[in-house]
Amino acid sequence: MGYIEWASKNNIVNGIGENKFAPDQSITREQMAVIMSNYAKTIGYTLPKVHVENIFADNGKISTYAKEAVKQMQMAGVISGKNGNLFDPQGTATRAEVSAVLRRFVELTISSDTAQGWSMNDSGKWMYFKDGKPLTGKQDIDGSTYTIDQYGVTADVPKNLRYTTYTVQKGDSFWSISRKLNCPMAELERLNNKSRFALIHPGDVLRVPEK
Repeated sequence: MGYIEWASKNNIVNGIGENKFAPDQSITREQMAVIMSNYAKTIGYTLPKVHVENIFADNGKISTYAKEAVKQMQMAGVISGKNGNLFDPQGTATRAEVSAVLRRFVELTISSDTAQGWSMNDSGKWMYFKDGKPLTGKQDIDGSTYTIDQYGVTADVPKNLRYTTYTVQKGDSFWSISRKLNCPMAELERLNNKSRFALIHPGDVLRVPEK
């Protein structure tokens, strides 16, 4: 209750009308964009424009109240689209998507190197950005050739980002897996969209760098 009251008082979240909050109701992707935009305003953070504005194929379905927030978060690189240049504004924001968005936001506030290189979109496909703009067509990157569609998405896994899988064993941690497989913890975090402090359980399948 205390967190909800704080967020409401600071204009980060609002109710659903009739003096109701609906705490167990899922949020949509456009609502997630609005919440993150409102939070940025609350902490006094100016969202950078590190990517060019993208007009999504389903832009007309984005609610009027959310259009500016979606635009801000997309240009800041915090929320990206899905395959087919769709934003899916009324789609449910999954726990995985929210985790990825929160991580991108935190990384954005502590790093200015956000407009270059490989980035994974919300559908788990790779895009390559140069000066804030996704590359398209045939591209030679780091000695390899990639075919990138008109929306900047490639079906290929970048050569230096190829991965295999590892099944978590009893007693494993990010640190022990990093030591066991001789790979940096930062690499494990990026491949799995997880913090090194996240809980992992026996049987979980993690992406690990391919040797």
